[in-house]
Amino acid sequence: MSRKEKVVENEPVKADAKALEQYAREAENYISNCKKFEVDIDPSVVIALSTGWNVLKPSKSTREGSLLPLIGILEDNTHITKINLADVTMQDGRYRSVGNGNSNARALVSILHKTNVITELNLSNTGLDDDGIKEICDGIKKNNTIKLLNLSHNHFGVAGASYLEEALKVNQSIQSVDLSNNALGFGSIHSLLCLCGPNKSLSILTSGNYVFEEILNSVSHGLAFLGAVVGANILISDAADVQGSSYHFWACVIYSFALMFLFLSSCLFHSFFMSPTTMRVLQVLDHVGIYLVIAGSMTPFMLVALHHHTAARVLICGEWIAAFLGSVFAACSDLNNPRHTMVELTIFVLMGAGFLLVWEQLLQELSAPAMTLLILGNACYVVGIAFFILGEYKPIYHCVWHLFVVVAAALHWFCVYFFIVSVDLTLSDGGAFTKARVVDLVDTMQAAASATANMMHNYKH
Repeated sequence: MSRKEKVVENEPVKADAKALEQYAREAENYISNCKKFEVDIDPSVVIALSTGWNVLKPSKSTREGSLLPLIGILEDNTHITKINLADVTMQDGRYRSVGNGNSNARALVSILHKTNVITELNLSNTGLDDDGIKEICDGIKKNNTIKLLNLSHNHFGVAGASYLEEALKVNQSIQSVDLSNNALGFGSIHSLLCLCGPNKSLSILTSGNYVFEEILNSVSHGLAFLGAVVGANILISDAADVQGSSYHFWACVIYSFALMFLFLSSCLFHSFFMSPTTMRVLQVLDHVGIYLVIAGSMTPFMLVALHHHTAARVLICGEWIAAFLGSVFAACSDLNNPRHTMVELTIFVLMGAGFLLVWEQLLQELSAPAMTLLILGNACYVVGIAFFILGEYKPIYHCVWHLFVVVAAALHWFCVYFFIVSVDLTLSDGGAFTKARVVDLVDTMQAAASATANMMHNYKH
């Protein structure tokens, strides 16, 4: 091996040695600054600095102002590209409050002004209020390397959102901003979303910000749940006492359970909109509830009104199989994915359209008022789907969707109570007789028996 080849071979080692010296020097400066400012030394920071790691993630127990010792170090640092301060707040929970993260935000201003390597900044749940957001915005206005910015779970409001809007107009390098769970309201979020035009690469996560709309959603279906509980008691009691048929009873039990499950899961889902993990579980249950209500609403009609029709029994089996498969899909898929949403909407519509497969039988067996209630209920569900889709763009429309669901469910409930529970399955032709029609039939039979008895009496004499 020639002497020249030896030099070339050793050059990377020399470069690594210089880098290690720089890393060690930065770590020493950090420790020195901690002692100078009487700030606890964070082992996580020392590890990141001394090993040349590209991620700076202080310990969660780091107290307020923990970035103070890093001022003068990160400005010239060339290896840290990601700063993750998520959940970094006061060590003692008794002193955690709005604005605890503002001092760190102030420290970040000088760092962001000078660094040209930081691409990700995570400030989730760091206690930032409007003043803290203003400092961050001042920093990113003069920074052209940050691509990902996470400001979720903080405490800023309309003013902070306005500062951020101005900063995003200036900074064209940021590609993604996470604003979830800040309860900013539709006005502020809408203004920020206007920056995400079709020709721009900026994307903004906005879940957990529509407080007013979520309260309306929760209250509407919370009240509907209470109504479903009352309705279940009335419906099941009537089915058990008046008819005494197991078909009537279990059809009403299944239908009532589906209604209560849907409204309760929907109410809870919209109540926990600020808790992502809980919300994810409840969102699945909410969608499962929709499948249950579609199949459950058909159950009384298929098992009772069309009890003697084979097509109805085949249809209700298919509906419950579809409900099961749809529930599995909801549990295994990303329900916030637009494609998955369209798949679910298609399943909902196809399941609801099952009534059309036995439409002629329904016309034969149900009275005109019953068919009117059934048609109006289905129409409310169909029209409501349009508002469900619009709710993805303007949250208040989702509240309208909730109202359509409540009205549709009420119409179907009245149809079941007044016209299905009264069906007499003991009649061989399987017709859907109302209570009044059964009474008329009994009166007619009594009159015929009386007339026959009179004729026999006259014949004997």
